[in-house]
Amino acid sequence: MGTPVQSIAVQAPGNQGLNTEMSPFQASQDFALRADNTVIDAVGRLSSREAFADWFTRTDITEPYDIVRMESLDDGTVFGIAALGRTVMNTSRAPSGMGDSVHYDLGLADYTSYVGVRIDGDVVSEVPSIRPANGIANCQLVPFKDAIYVFSKGEAPMVFDGTTGTKLSDAANYLPPENDDGVIAAELNGDVACAAYGRLWVSGVDDDYNTIYYSDLLIPEQWYDGKGTPTDGQNTAGIINVSEYWPNGDDRIQGIAAHNGFLVIFGRKSILIYSGAQGDPAGEDGLKLEDAIRDVGLINQDAMCNVGTDHLFVDYLGVRALGRVIQEKSTPMAEPSMNVATEIRDLIYGNVETVRMFTLPRHSLALCLFPDIQEAFVFQLGQPSVSGGLRVTRWTGCDFFDSVTASVGDGFKSLLAGRNGRGVCRYKDYDQPTSYNVVYESPVINATGNQMSTVMPKSMSFSFVSNKQDNFRAIWGFGSNMSYSQKVKTKATASDSEFQTSHVAMRSSGEMLRVGFDVEITGEPISIQQISINAQAGRVIV
Repeated sequence: MGTPVQSIAVQAPGNQGLNTEMSPFQASQDFALRADNTVIDAVGRLSSREAFADWFTRTDITEPYDIVRMESLDDGTVFGIAALGRTVMNTSRAPSGMGDSVHYDLGLADYTSYVGVRIDGDVVSEVPSIRPANGIANCQLVPFKDAIYVFSKGEAPMVFDGTTGTKLSDAANYLPPENDDGVIAAELNGDVACAAYGRLWVSGVDDDYNTIYYSDLLIPEQWYDGKGTPTDGQNTAGIINVSEYWPNGDDRIQGIAAHNGFLVIFGRKSILIYSGAQGDPAGEDGLKLEDAIRDVGLINQDAMCNVGTDHLFVDYLGVRALGRVIQEKSTPMAEPSMNVATEIRDLIYGNVETVRMFTLPRHSLALCLFPDIQEAFVFQLGQPSVSGGLRVTRWTGCDFFDSVTASVGDGFKSLLAGRNGRGVCRYKDYDQPTSYNVVYESPVINATGNQMSTVMPKSMSFSFVSNKQDNFRAIWGFGSNMSYSQKVKTKATASDSEFQTSHVAMRSSGEMLRVGFDVEITGEPISIQQISINAQAGRVIV
């Protein structure tokens, strides 16, 4: 006699995001084994991400370009670095007004030159006096006071004041680092820099990544005055040498950041934490080394971002939270990326120089972007998952290099530094030039109380929130083999309801049943509410 058909309802499937580290025999339906192009919405449902939408392409830039870095000023003006280089014919993907010749799948190494650009409203124009010459991987944009400072390896710092670009050393009151023996560094030509506690901090000057130069308080043109009789007795700029303080004995500065009143110096395999940066760093209550943490470091200078309550960064083992590292003073037992640890580590090792970290603060998201493969792990800030790591999903088709939130026109906008000739894009709504697919796959469904019993699924229905979806495809399979799919029609539960349902008859049988769906997004969002499965149990596998 056959066993009765059982009904299994999964509420808000995948609401805790991806977890590729859990055992298939102890899987929770709150997690997903695949969650492409999704976020967790305000009520805790797995939902489609917003679009990488066209905003505008270009105006007076004379050759195709991709924007690879962006920062904004308080007045809404955005400054960026545009990468120029070869073009590839691709008529099917040419944005409006761009003709047939656009960049296509270029890596950073394929570009030939870089130029500063001013993005004001929907106008992009060149700032020709700012041209980083030594590659975008060796360049940082630092907003400070009412300007953006461009620190590029081996070059004099450049300054964008909202309209034009100049060299920092061209300022009338410029004072380079010097002592009684003369000028120590004629130009602050390092590429690791930040603005913190009213000063600019820069390392890599003359290729020295164990020394940090910091400017005078609120005077970025004034640097270390180490003369016996100072030129300016009020100058509090200075120099820090950290070479003797690395806990592993040898390291190099990869990044500088401010967090929770501390100055944080990231090495490749260690972190130095200094207090006293908020006053006179060289004064009586000045800089003091509070801690030196070993076996945790920063993989490259672009792989970190401040998220307000914490500072996230990427090392070889994944995405770390600085607050947790300081608390434990060692390699943390848990980290934001713990739910996808194996996958993200493999990607980090393959993209050491190019992995990036930045935020979309209006959406409470932090992105760990791998631009070479145009994919990102996206972390939901705030409430962590039940496992301890941040809730995380994966985005594909990420045809952008950077992001900035700027006050533009009618309010704050999340802008994306577009690639493949796309100019400036926006993270907004659900319509973009090429459609994208939301894909969800569940962990193993415990249909019988024994994961290794044969399951014969009969039917499956989905309940989701959307105004309209005509391209919904149900998928299912057993173990790692998701081999069955069927496009299904959907219908509203009521004439005026946004709730949709779909129903599909299922076939085949096997052990470790898994289900999911694949839906093409073409302008309408979707949030999954519930999955219901009718299944019959077979004999137990001995």
